[in-house]
Amino acid sequence: MDISDSTALTISGAVKTKMFNENNVSFDKMVGLGSDGASVMTGKVGGVSALLKKENPRLVNIHCIAHRLALCTAQAAVKVEYLTKYTEILTSISHYFKYSAVRTARIKEIQTVLDSPQLKYKEVFHVRWFSFYASLSAIYRTWSALVVYFEGQNYSKDSKAKGM
Repeated sequence: MDISDSTALTISGAVKTKMFNENNVSFDKMVGLGSDGASVMTGKVGGVSALLKKENPRLVNIHCIAHRLALCTAQAAVKVEYLTKYTEILTSISHYFKYSAVRTARIKEIQTVLDSPQLKYKEVFHVRWFSFYASLSAIYRTWSALVVYFEGQNYSKDSKAKGM
């Protein structure tokens, strides 16, 4: 569903118009709203759930359990120094290639020669589901190409590669 902006008023209007009116469903049939817990969705006065609840008092707002779990594990991981450092390494590898077309082209060449999957290295975002897995999986699946790439670097000219 395309909307013009991400304000609570626009989102709640779109929900009513696009989801209910266009599908010929009565709005008073809505009993629950699941969201990611963002304040625009859950704000007690001006959030989407509050605006919708004014028209349908039976509406129950539910903070998605998968989002809660992702937030919980991310906050818990921040307290574990090893995981914080590990996440920094994964993100560093992502940034190393992401911001250089030359490096990206070179790693793709190596991946092709080694018959390795041609995958982009992903940044870890604590609020995105499975971003840690996606980042780790890409590195794991292309490990031999990464090793060949970094072994072939001239560390005196590329201090970032030396850090990796």
